[in-house]
Amino acid sequence: MDKKEIALSTGAVPPPGVAELGLVTGSCVISTSILGDALATLRNMSVGGELKQYTELLRMSTEKAIARLGEKACERGADGVYAIQFMAPQVAGGAAEVVAVGTAYKFNDK
Repeated sequence: MDKKEIALSTGAVPPPGVAELGLVTGSCVISTSILGDALATLRNMSVGGELKQYTELLRMSTEKAIARLGEKACERGADGVYAIQFMAPQVAGGAAEVVAVGTAYKFNDK
């Protein structure tokens, strides 16, 4: 299966007619620059509102974690991943980590 074709699902029950291939994970940690971190701190202390630098960090980190999850599933010959969960533990100030965990599956009739 081509890793670009992997179907990702957040359902908690496996699709019918599949064999589970086990857990797969994908993670990414991205940090901001010192300047970006300083600007976000100033905004937070002065006017409040969305910290766009951190929002972008989380978006980028989530996209990379999903892509890596799909790559791991493809390495196992999976047709898809279900029961996907996301975690975002804080690694350090100015860094965004996203971990994606799911169960890889392969259709039995292929």
